[in-house]
Amino acid sequence: MTDTILEKKVERLDVVLDGFIASTNAMMFRMERNTEKLGNRLDQTISEMKHNSDKFDKRLDQTISEMKQDTENLKVSLDQTISEMKQDTENLKVSLDKTIDEMKQDTENLKVSLDKTIDEMKQDTAKMKQNTEKMKKEMNKKWGDLANKMGTVVEDIVAPNIPEIARKYFGVEAFDDFAIRYNRKNRVDSSKIKEFDIIFVSKDIFIVNETKATARETYVDEFVITQL
Repeated sequence: MTDTILEKKVERLDVVLDGFIASTNAMMFRMERNTEKLGNRLDQTISEMKHNSDKFDKRLDQTISEMKQDTENLKVSLDQTISEMKQDTENLKVSLDKTIDEMKQDTENLKVSLDKTIDEMKQDTAKMKQNTEKMKKEMNKKWGDLANKMGTVVEDIVAPNIPEIARKYFGVEAFDDFAIRYNRKNRVDSSKIKEFDIIFVSKDIFIVNETKATARETYVDEFVITQL
């Protein structure tokens, strides 16, 4: 009986052990599958990461290439701009030199023109001076001629008319004394001499003449005060 019980326990143990082995095998199989799946996912992840890394490397290479190209383009543009600025600077220098030369030429022309104008003004001034001197001489001559004529007016024009004035206005037909350029000493001061252009003396009247180019009352008053 004891053997029977032992056998049953052994059988039962075998069953449990078989179940444990089966369960363990199933679990190991699942772990293997899960490990395989995990490995596949890990491989896929690594592959994707490699792919993404390649894409990143390509993008990075492309970006670096574009930056290099942009840098090269910028360098070309900068070189072109510097070249244009140099050309513009050279053109400006040429234009400035030309303008300075033109200004120098204009200044020289102005100086020549000014010197010519000054010379002409000097010549004109000299001519004006000569003309002035000539006019002065002519005027002096005319004044001299006029003075000579005025000097003879008394003798040639005034004196012949005095007797007619005496006859016409005073009824005197004859004179006792008649003189031209008559000088008479002052009775009080003999050093003073009075000059009369014409005197006409008759029994009843005497006429004294002072000839002037222009007749003014002030001349008459002055003559009466100073001469008579």
